[in-house]
Parts: sequence; structure tokens; C-alpha cells
Amino acid sequence: MKPPKHVWFRIFTLLMLVNPGIVLSQSASECKNNDCSPEIYSIKINEASKPADGIYSPQRTKNFIDAYKAFVQVSNTYSQSKSWKNKNENFRLNGSNCLRHNQLTSYFAKEYLQNPGFKSFIDKDYPNSNFMENGFQASRRALNLKKRMEFSCPEELKELEKKPGPSMANLPKDFKALGIELGYFNQQGEIQKTLDPAKLTKKQEIADLKQRLSQLPANQQMATKIQDIDSNLRKGKRRIEQIGKFVSAFLPIITTFIAPQIQALAQIKRIADALANLLGWQPKIPKTGLLGKISDLFQRANRLKEKAEGILDASKGLTGKTEGLGKQAEDVQNKLDQRIQKVEELKKQLEDLLAKKEDLDNKLNDKPKKILDELKQKVIDAEKSSKTLADEVAKESALKDKVLAQVELLEKFQEQLSREKERLQSESDQILGKKDKLAKENEALQDEVAQAKEEEDNLKSMNEVLADFPPGESLKESLSICEEDLKEILQKLNPAADTRTQIQDSYKKASKKPAKILENLKKLIGKQEKLKLPENGLAKADRTIKAVDGLLKKARSLTKIAETLTGKKSRLQEELEKVDAKFSLVQDAYNNRDQKLNELKGELVSVLADKKGLENQIKAASDGATDIEKAYQDFIKKYKIFEEESKCIDQKELRDKIEAMKDELDELKPEADEFKTEVQELETEKEILEEETDKLEELISEEESLKEKLGEDIELNPVEVKEWAENFEVRREYWDATFHPDDEVVKGYKGRWFKVNFKDAEKNVKLLFGPGKYFMDRADFRDSYGSVIGAFVTEALYSIRKAEEGSIKLFVQGSADITGQNTFKGKLDKKFFYKEVSILPYNSETDGFDGTSKTKAVSEKAFTNDDLPNLRGRYLKEMISIYSKKLEPILLEGTVKKKVDAGDRNAIVYLFIPEEIVDAYED
Repeated sequence: MKPPKHVWFRIFTLLMLVNPGIVLSQSASECKNNDCSPEIYSIKINEASKPADGIYSPQRTKNFIDAYKAFVQVSNTYSQSKSWKNKNENFRLNGSNCLRHNQLTSYFAKEYLQNPGFKSFIDKDYPNSNFMENGFQASRRALNLKKRMEFSCPEELKELEKKPGPSMANLPKDFKALGIELGYFNQQGEIQKTLDPAKLTKKQEIADLKQRLSQLPANQQMATKIQDIDSNLRKGKRRIEQIGKFVSAFLPIITTFIAPQIQALAQIKRIADALANLLGWQPKIPKTGLLGKISDLFQRANRLKEKAEGILDASKGLTGKTEGLGKQAEDVQNKLDQRIQKVEELKKQLEDLLAKKEDLDNKLNDKPKKILDELKQKVIDAEKSSKTLADEVAKESALKDKVLAQVELLEKFQEQLSREKERLQSESDQILGKKDKLAKENEALQDEVAQAKEEEDNLKSMNEVLADFPPGESLKESLSICEEDLKEILQKLNPAADTRTQIQDSYKKASKKPAKILENLKKLIGKQEKLKLPENGLAKADRTIKAVDGLLKKARSLTKIAETLTGKKSRLQEELEKVDAKFSLVQDAYNNRDQKLNELKGELVSVLADKKGLENQIKAASDGATDIEKAYQDFIKKYKIFEEESKCIDQKELRDKIEAMKDELDELKPEADEFKTEVQELETEKEILEEETDKLEELISEEESLKEKLGEDIELNPVEVKEWAENFEVRREYWDATFHPDDEVVKGYKGRWFKVNFKDAEKNVKLLFGPGKYFMDRADFRDSYGSVIGAFVTEALYSIRKAEEGSIKLFVQGSADITGQNTFKGKLDKKFFYKEVSILPYNSETDGFDGTSKTKAVSEKAFTNDDLPNLRGRYLKEMISIYSKKLEPILLEGTVKKKVDAGDRNAIVYLFIPEEIVDAYED
């Protein structure tokens, strides 16, 4: 079976921590390439870790032999000195050259392990070289150095990977394979023998800690870097605030700038419209050149209008761009504020780290040997914190550059807006000048036309009336206002529709539950009533009847609540139906108004066409004034009808109806939400009551079982959680439990611990074994303790919620006295053949038990007194598991008491209750 990845991760972590000198450091010393020669890269070996076809060919063997000879020749030039050997032994070799040296040493050892041909060569030419051990230690050194270089100079590692030779990815695999072969750890990743290299003296360890502490980046340089980031961010904030001020000042300028453009365009349009009305005019009395003037001036007016419209659109677009700049500036300012706040946090982290560093420095100079292990861990923690802080500072520096780049872009955009405004200002001034000239020419032309029209009687009168009608753009604007108003109405209608849907969804899900809950409660009441009935003709005990009555009272109370909610459901249903009816009417009214507005748009086209046609008729007429008069009167009538309908008076009534309906929905929604909440709460209470009923039923069943087995009138007495939380002793007829003062007897199990004593059928306390015995006859155990265990589990767990029962644990520890310690030999019984026992080992340092189990072998034919505690515990674990399916005991490492006492030939049971279950009762 392949070991879990996390097991190997623990081994690699242990690899980094077994020696005080082998730790992560932010010093650049590990990056210096002075310890090993660069000639190491001349070793040509590019063979895969394993051949793809699984065949170790002669050519592959030759390649490895040639490479190893070259490696020996190169490495001898630097590895023979006493200084180099000392550094190597103490994991102090640095630089990528030495990393490749150790990697190759490991790689050759791996090939020695798997290639018989290469192994024969080494055994013959390099006997007594301790080849695999050296390779395994080299793999450890390589992994350690690689980890430190990843921390301090990752770029050099990237360069190393580009050079010829095996990949660094093979290192962990070589480490595992060699370590398993040499017996340092098993296939599951469990360490079998120590990995420690040569130990440093305490003085050396202290010196090393001081050096590592002095090389932490928590220094003035880091403070300066953080301050630079902060300073640049605050400068950026001032720059972005200037952009905000620019936007606030620039928007009114644009508004002021646009106003004369709008007025000028309106005047140009009026001139163009007036000239357009003259284009088809044919004077009764010919005027030389008049029609040519009208046409020429009209074309000029149209061109000027188009240009003015373009400038006005660009100017209005300038407003949107400026507002967009303001929004972006606001977003960037928020980012700057976030970054500034983060930098303040980094300052505080650096301040805390400097304080810790100073404190550690003081402790390292003031009798550090007494607390050396503590100081080692604190230095490691400081190094980790320094690395984290350095990473965060680098990250913030990059984020600072990114947000300042955004500031610079917005400043450039601000400059573009200013330049664009200046350009539009210049063009607008030109338009205004041309507009004034056009107005004067138009005024003169209109006077000339008016003088000609004065000569036309009836046609002139009708023409003047038509000229007073609103232009088509004005009529379109009127309909546009109605359309915008209708859109606003839709914006009010849509949220109302959403609220209506939310109410319906919430109600529909909850409305189905009261009836079902009521049905369940009635069934539960029937079940509870049955619990009161006599068993085998015998009446229930008073305590049982009282408990059932309490549950019945709760069930009937919940039934009344369910009936109330059923009535509330009917009323809510009625209110929802009323709102649905109103909503349908409002929706129909909106649809009708929307359809009418579309019809008016088509009618406007017809009105404008009729107006234009009438104008043409008048201009073309020379006689037949009566027919034109009729057409004129028909147009006036048609226009007045259109004008009245385009006022959109009925839209106000529609808006009022929506507001009224919205108010009703707003009142109804809290009621629907409250109904849903009440249903959920009732459902929860019902589930709790069902669980309590099941618990009581189980208690009654267990009492009946005990009556049959013990032949007594048994009445179980459940333990309340409050008893476990507050009492130092819990006593019951067939067992008692005494509070244990340690709140973490087993590592990882923190809470309240009780030592449990089972009383046998005679109610004697203590489970005892005979000398040299580790089991009892199954029948004897059943008669004495089977029912007792059932009573204990039922009483102990009665008040524990089912969801929490799984966190309650039972631990068993066997013991023995010193009788026969040196002479006793026993043979395992076939019925209880425990050749291996899995236990949680005792830890003398913590005076408790580790949370990770280990397996101990037991001799089949010659187990000793030392084996008896674990065998007795293993036997009791099996027996308890038979009589209790709720608690699976966990076996603790047993102990041999250093005295002769039959009372120590037993097995102890501990009950563990997690602190989160009892915390609520501790106050």
C-alpha cells in the first residue's frame, strides 16, 4: 500500500528539524558557491531514474560507471579537506554546486539499490564505502539545501535545473527509497530508527541561533521599504484626490459650456424648420430670386445644424467621460485606502516581529541553555513570520505599483478631457458666430417672405396657422416623455412582481409542512401513549410514567402550535389570492397603456405627414381655396384628438395603483417570512421531541432487558449532561464514575475524563483477573458484566444528543502487578488469540497518551507479565464492543505496577466527554 502523502510530508518536515543547524534561514549564505567546484556539472549522466522498459541494460550500467568515476575524480578536488568534511557533517555546505554534488551522490546510491551491474562494480572497486548510507544522507542534505535556497535564492535553483543532469524532482523519491531500504522508516512512512546527524554542542546551537536571528529581514531595511510603499501610496492618494477635485470643478464648467450650445442648436433648428416650411412655397406674385435664397439658406442651416449637433453630442459625451473619470478615481481611491490600511498592518507586524527578535536576542544572551529547546522553536517561528512578512511586503509593493499605474492613467485621461474641452470650445465659438450670421440672414429672408405672403388672403391665413403648430420633434418629445414615464412605472412594477414571487415561493415551501408536522405529532403521541402501557402485565415505574407524561405534554403543546399555523396558512393564502387579483388588473392596465403608446407613435407619423401634405397643397394652390379649407379643418380636428391622447393622463392612476399594491406586498412579506420561521422552529422542536421519545423508549427497553437478565426490579437512572459537567463523582446502581483531574489524558481529546468502575452481578466494584490470566469465560463475563455494560451505556448517553454521541469516547487500560515479572511465561488462548495489540502509547514527558496508535507484537507461546496489561485491556475492549454498539473502546498502553497486589490485575475504563458538550454547564 502506498503511504499517504501527509506521512511523507511529516518525514520531510522532520528532516528539516532534526538538527538545530538544519533550518530555513533568510541568510544569503546558502546561495554562495564556494564549497564545491563548478566542475561538478561536467558529470554527464542523463539516464532516467528507472528505465522505461524495466531492463537495466549493459549500456546503462556503463554510463553510470563512467559517470561515477568522473564524479569521484571531480569531488576529490574539494571534498578531502577537514573543513569541507566538517561542513558536510553539520549540514553547512552551501550553493548550487554542492546541491548538485549531494544530488548526484543520492542518484548513484539509488542506481546501486536497483541495478545489479552497477552494484557489482561499486562492491568490487569501492568496497567498505558505506555506499547507500552515504547516498541516503546526501539526499537529506540535498533536500535541506534545496529548501533553504527556495527561500533565499529561487532564481539560482531555476538556473541549476537548466543545466545537464538528473532533475531535482527525483530527490524526494530517492530519499524515500533509500530510507526504506536502510530501515529508517517503513512503507507507511513511520520512522523506525533515528535520523539525527551528529549533534551540535549547546554552545554551537546558541551561536547558530544568534546568527540566524541576526540574519532575519526584520530590520531597518524592511521598515524603510514598508515606509517607501506607504509614502508612495499616500502621494498617490493626494494625486487621486486632485483628480476628484478636478471632476467636481469640471462638471459645472461643462454644464455651463453646453447651455449656449443647446440654445444655439435650438435656434438653428428653428431657422432650419422655418426655412423648410418655405421650400415648397410658391408665391402668387412671383418674386425674383426669392425661392433660390430660401433653398440656399436652408441648405446652409442644415449643414450648420448637423455640425452643431455633432459638437453638442461630443460635449454631452464629455460629461459622461468626466463622470466616468470620477467613478474610476473613486474606485482607485478605495484601493489606495485598502493598501494604506494593509501597510499599516504590515508596520504593526514588523513592530511585533522586531520586539520578538529583541526579546529572543536578550534570552540568547542570558542563560539560554535552560530554555534552548523553547528558543529553537521561537527562532523557527520568527523565521517563518519573517518569510511571511517579506512575502506580504513584496506583494504589497507589486500592488502599490499596479494602483499607482492606474493613477497615472487617470491623470493622462484628465489631461485628454481638458484638451478635448478646449477643442470643442473653439469649435462651439465658431458655430455661435455662424449662427448669429444665419439668424440675421434668416430674419431678412423671413421679412421678405412675409411681405410676399401679405399679398395672399386666405392661403396666407391658413399658412400662418400651420406655421404655429409645434414641430415634429416637439411632438415626438411629448411621446418620449410618456414613454419614459411608462418605463419608470415598469421599474416600480417589476420590484413589486419580485416581492410577490418571493412571498409566494417562501409561502409555498412552508405551507405544506404544518399539516405533515401535525400528522407526525399525532403519531408520536400515539407512540408515547403506548410507552405508558404495562409490559408483560406489569405497570411501568413512576419515574417512567412521569417522563412519558412530560413528553406527552410537549407533544400536545406542539400540536396546538401546528394547528395554529394551519389556520394562519389559510389566512395568508386568502391574502395572497387578493394581491394576485390586484396584480393581474395592474398588469393588464400597464399592457393596455403600452399598446396605446405604440399606436400613438404611428398616429404621430400620420399627423406629421398630413401637416406636410397640407402645407404643400397651400403652397401649390392658385385657386380652389374651398377644398384646401376643408382639408385644413380635418387636419386641425385630427391633431386636437392626438394632442389630448398624448398627454398620458391615465398613467398617473396606474402609478397610484402600483404604489398601493406595493404597500400591501410590503405588509404581507414580513407575515409570510414569520410564518416560514415559525414552521421551521416547530419542525425543529418536533425532531427534538422525537429523539427524546426514542431515548426514553430505549431506556424502557434496556430496563426490561436488565430485569430479565438480573432477575431484579431494575429502574435505570439516566445521567444528565449537567452531572457530567459539574460533578466530581457519578454513582449508579451498577457502575460509578470518578472525575479525572487531567483534561487531556489522550493527546487531541480535551474535555472531562471519568474513571468508570463496573459492578458485577453481585454489585462488587472492580473487574479482576486471576494471576497470569488475561480473559474470563464468555459466559461468566456475560452473567457478571454483560447487562451492566448495557445499563452503563444507556444511562451515560441518555441525555446526549444523537448528533453528539459519536464524539463520546471510551478508553480501556489494562494493568498487572509485579507477580512473576521475571519468570512468568504464558500461552495465548485460541478463543482470545491476540497476537498483535494496537494501543495508544504512554508518553512519560506529558504523563499522558499519544493520539497516534502503534502496534505491539505478543509472543504466541511465551508472553510475559509485561504483556498482561495490554492483553487484559484488549480482552475488555472486545467484550465491551459485544455488549455496546454505541461505544467502540480505544485501547491505552497498559502498565505493570511495581508491587504485588491482586487489585492491580484488572482493566480500567475511562469515559471521555468533549469540552464543547459540557461547556454550556460549567458556569
